[in-house]
Parts: sequence; structure tokens; C-alpha cells
Amino acid sequence: MKKLFTLSLLMASFFASKAQSGSVLVGGDVSYTNSKSPNPGGDYKANNLSFNPYIGYQFNDNWTAGVVAGVLTSKQEQGPSEQKNTSFNAGPFVRYTKTLSDIFTLYGQLEGRFGSGKLKNNGTTLGENTSTAVTLFPAAFINLKNNFGLNFNFGGIGYESFKPEGGESSNTFGISFGKVATIGISKNFGGKKK
Repeated sequence: MKKLFTLSLLMASFFASKAQSGSVLVGGDVSYTNSKSPNPGGDYKANNLSFNPYIGYQFNDNWTAGVVAGVLTSKQEQGPSEQKNTSFNAGPFVRYTKTLSDIFTLYGQLEGRFGSGKLKNNGTTLGENTSTAVTLFPAAFINLKNNFGLNFNFGGIGYESFKPEGGESSNTFGISFGKVATIGISKNFGGKKK
């Protein structure tokens, strides 16, 4: 069931959004990294995959509310040692959009995510964790054609609480603008005809 849900979200994320009253907004972003470096104890290899889909309902030309999710898997190998980290998070989001032209739109998004993860070493579970995060960020949307387009985010303000199983919580507050860039796609479906 979990794989079917993830596959459905992945397929939906490949469609892409300018705010349009009464429409459904679907979008997301995907990132993948693969690295390998020589090491005397055996080559070090790392793979990371992150997928962040979302779906929302646009109440009017400015306000959208919906659900955002995230799936992260990472694997590091060196010689006979293999470490895997998996996590899943989901939560609500609200977005305020200001359309500047038929092509260019600005928006601000506030989202909360609740998640859990698991760390394994050579197939043995080392620990599990839970997390809570709240993020506020500005972004831009460029309409390529028929409300399908690209979303650009260059940072934001965020808070995260991370608690390993049986351990103490760690809390992080951060502000970053212009240091990290995220590019995603989105698409509006339906909506009121104007």
C-alpha cells in the first residue's frame, strides 16, 4: 500500500501552476545524488534520493491549502559496511499567491511536517526517530504553458525538532536565503473558467 501511495504521488508530481480559483494544484520536486571516492579501506559510495510531492485545493486566486509529503532514502557503502537511512514525512501547507503577469507569479508558503525514520547498518536496525518541522519560504512560479510550469525557491525560515528513539530531542532554527535553491514543477487542474 505504501509503495502504491508513493508511486501515485510520484506520477502526480510530474504535472505542473498558476493560482486559479477552484482548481487542484499538484506538484513537487525530486533530487538524486550519487558519489564514489577511492579509499584504502574500500571505495566509499553514497546514493541519496529525495522526493517531495504536494497536492492542494485553490480556494480563490490567492489562497491554496493542501498536503505536502517527503520521502528520503540514503545509502552509504565502504568495503563490507553498508548503512541505510529512510524517512517519511507529511503535513499540511497553506500558500498565498500573487500573480504579476500571465507568466510570472510570486508566492509564500507555510508548511508543517511530521515524520519518522529508520537507520540500518548491514541490515540491522540501529535506531528509529521522529521529527517535526515548520517552514516558511518565498518562491516564484514561471508559467510555461496552460498552468504547467517551474517553481523556484531560494531559501526560507525553518524550525525542526528531531528525537531519536530513547534519546533527547534536538531543536534547530535556521534562516537561509540564496544559499540553497530548489526547482520543482506544478500543474493546475480544473478551475473556474474566466
